[in-house]
Amino acid sequence: MEVTEIKGDIKTLDQKVETMDKRLEKVEDSYAILVKDIADLKGFKSLIIPMVVAFLSAVVTLGLRGFFLGNKP
Repeated sequence: MEVTEIKGDIKTLDQKVETMDKRLEKVEDSYAILVKDIADLKGFKSLIIPMVVAFLSAVVTLGLRGFFLGNKP
């Protein structure tokens, strides 16, 4: 092997490593966005249970109020 061939191979490897670095940065950015979106979704999911409980308690209250006020002796 000649020195020029080795230098050419090193340049090719450097270009491949740079390309891999760029792709890795894209993957890391996508991962960070995905983690943030999942965290936001977990925050929303934690609000679902209180909203369901509030809705059901309102329905039960209206039902009981209608039952007791509608059945006047």
